[in-house]
Amino acid sequence: MRGNGFVFRAPADWQKTVRATSASARQGSSTLVSVVALPLVKPYRIALFPQVAKELDRVADTYAANLKGTVGSRRTVEVAGRQSREYRIAHGGLVDLITFVLRGRRSYQLTCRWRESDGEPAACARLAASFAFR
Repeated sequence: MRGNGFVFRAPADWQKTVRATSASARQGSSTLVSVVALPLVKPYRIALFPQVAKELDRVADTYAANLKGTVGSRRTVEVAGRQSREYRIAHGGLVDLITFVLRGRRSYQLTCRWRESDGEPAACARLAASFAFR
């Protein structure tokens, strides 16, 4: 799939939607992969990662609290050759695996969501592995 400044692979048989700042693929009502590009106030530099990671941790905590959920894990991962932050958030029988990838004046939010009882779909690993800037 192609979005504004990014590409990623999604399962061919999932329902796809592309908007000005996002792209998503959905299977049923609960399972999806998506990327949303959000503007940053200041340009991101790799040297800022330690401070940005702390701020993203706070964002994930707030998101989970708003959903009456919990942050099950938080870690630094590499996506598109960049240090990124990944969060696993459980809420209302669903799990959101959210990864923030920052570059220049944009933050890319990669999200994979599934019903907890169904287990993590293979599309989640494919999202992070195939995400690239264009």
